[in-house]
Amino acid sequence: MNNIRLEIEFPIRRSWGRALCHNLAQGKHLWDVRTFFVYHSFMKFLLVFLSLVVYLPTVSAQKEITKDEFSGTFKKAFKKSYMSSRRQTKTTETLKDGKLVETTRSRSEYVHPNRMRFVLVEIKDGIWRQTEEIRIAKLKYCKTDGGEWSIVKKRCVPSDGIGGHMNSVSAKYTVEETELDGKKVRLFSEYIIYKNIFAPDKRIFPDNYGDGLWFWDHKYWLSKNGRLIRQELNKGLVQPQTHAFRSVTVHEFSDDIRIEPPIM
Repeated sequence: MNNIRLEIEFPIRRSWGRALCHNLAQGKHLWDVRTFFVYHSFMKFLLVFLSLVVYLPTVSAQKEITKDEFSGTFKKAFKKSYMSSRRQTKTTETLKDGKLVETTRSRSEYVHPNRMRFVLVEIKDGIWRQTEEIRIAKLKYCKTDGGEWSIVKKRCVPSDGIGGHMNSVSAKYTVEETELDGKKVRLFSEYIIYKNIFAPDKRIFPDNYGDGLWFWDHKYWLSKNGRLIRQELNKGLVQPQTHAFRSVTVHEFSDDIRIEPPIM
């Protein structure tokens, strides 16, 4: 048996191959050899399994959905939020050639069913303008730039929304489970490429407006109980990629919000 020489052609490490040859040369039982290969195979399986376990949490669980699912879920969440006392804070930025030219900050508070307070701050060319409005049932109160409150017939803070788009070229809608501020949430995304019928927009892109294709990147986050807690919107040129507008809206819910008439 001492004269036996084996050639190992399996893709295993040399040290393991030498150990196997030594066992065979020493007359070890075939079961030891089988045990070696079983152990070797098991260790390779275990390493692959552990690598998958480590990798899986980083893989996005993003799922593609339909446009109706995206918009329908948003409407339901908005309606559910509308029935609660809440505070909505929004920051909007308008850019020109990639540079910030105007910022708008607004805070809206709602006490169901018919009390609302709005504060709008507009910053352009270093000039601040602030408008406040309180609505209680059918009465509207307005104050501008720190002046006196007065009762008005028309609203003095314009309605707020994210607008829309036309002439879509492509669209993708997705949802995924994720975390926001340490809490589990659902993130819904809408990414659309569309032909801007108003391009070239000389106010935003005076010199270069590419091929007129714009992107619309809208996201919203829902809490575990289905409330709307955050929204983001970015839009601008596809090529060269240039941001023209972006906004972030945060929704908070509290029963401590109080809205009273500023004057009697």
